[in-house]
Amino acid sequence: FPYSYSMVYALSSFLASVLFCLYYVEKTGPVFLILSALFMGISMACKIDFMLFSPVLFAIAFYFKPLGLKNKLFFLLSFALVPVLSWGALFLQGLSVGDFLHYLQSMREFVDSEALKYFYSSHTGLYPTPVILYGLKKISFEFIYNFSIIFAVFYSFFWIFHKIPDSKSKTVLQVICFMVLYIIFPKNFFKDIGEVISLAWLPVSTTIILLPCFKDKKFALVALAGILAAVKSYFFINLNVFGTFLIPLLILVNLVFIFDKVPKFFGFIPEKPWKNTCFTVIFLLGLVFLLSNVNYAAQWHKYPVETGRGKIYTAKKWALPLNKLITYIDNKIPGGKTFLVMPEGLMINFLTKRESPGWFHAFTPHFVEKFEEKMIYDIQKNRPDYIFITNQETDDYYFKYFCKDYAKGLCRYIRENYDYLERVETGEGDDDFLWADVYVEKPPA
Repeated sequence: FPYSYSMVYALSSFLASVLFCLYYVEKTGPVFLILSALFMGISMACKIDFMLFSPVLFAIAFYFKPLGLKNKLFFLLSFALVPVLSWGALFLQGLSVGDFLHYLQSMREFVDSEALKYFYSSHTGLYPTPVILYGLKKISFEFIYNFSIIFAVFYSFFWIFHKIPDSKSKTVLQVICFMVLYIIFPKNFFKDIGEVISLAWLPVSTTIILLPCFKDKKFALVALAGILAAVKSYFFINLNVFGTFLIPLLILVNLVFIFDKVPKFFGFIPEKPWKNTCFTVIFLLGLVFLLSNVNYAAQWHKYPVETGRGKIYTAKKWALPLNKLITYIDNKIPGGKTFLVMPEGLMINFLTKRESPGWFHAFTPHFVEKFEEKMIYDIQKNRPDYIFITNQETDDYYFKYFCKDYAKGLCRYIRENYDYLERVETGEGDDDFLWADVYVEKPPA
């Protein structure tokens, strides 16, 4: 999935940028801020999701801890280097100014799509809708309640043993008691805070933490970077919806606050049992997250999709139709013929090593809403030999089924200009499994 790669590269570069910025704040060496600008530019060239940290870098370089004139120039050049080279390579390959302006205009129309706004308001936490805020409140209270009980139990355990002088017998007794405590402790407390939405509150908690800690420059900088990275899911982080890429700095800030800031703020808390408790509870929660995901993958993502590209494992409802459709394309569509898969089919292109003609490769509601006429023109111009229409659900963008709930003009054009061949099914006879209707271009009249 191209999104995953671009986000990994963007996130890695962003974290490197934050790291070098911290070095500059601490050690003042101009090279650190110049390197920070370089990695920020790399991150933006990969994906723009973390670009909100750029104004922070510019504010530091030109106002809060200004660089000298020559280093400011190096800072600007470093920031622009990779984006300029990336776009420059595209222009050398044939991209025109008109193409670039067309892309910008298309992006402007795309982000104004009501279907896209529905996705972000319903699934990402970008907007504080009543449903999102209710979910945030509910999950936050559940997490705090369960976490507090777990923490209190283990803190009591470590606090009691903290009072006993160190000895071999103490160590043995401590291990035995810890194992008994873990065995008898209700596992639902861990399970309830190990779900993919259990950390939905991280951006809000980080903002709250930042307020009393803003005088600690390095800590505040990391907190601010984490908040800016998570803006598009600020009110509800969901690890199933790119939340995995947004939480590294948020987790770091919250852990540092719990481990280090809290005992210093409350001077009467014994440091050793507190840190032992923090480590134990965080370790157990991390283990729960790991085992839950491994168990989920082992239980559901165990069906292979194998081609010359390699092998991947996914859920049965995806693996069976993918294998069926790939086999159909390999056996029944000649190598020189082209095809489109609607509403989405980039994975099919990759797995079959076939290209689709034209500018559009996704026909989900947020694209169709703004570009349906252009899609029809694009198909008229590039004339794919085959079109596959699947029953993939797209209700993340409000409308559920292609042709039935949206894209009716596009579907009408296909039926007028393409002949229906057959339906490719998995043979399972279950509506949960994908099928694909195959259309072939009509011969010239």
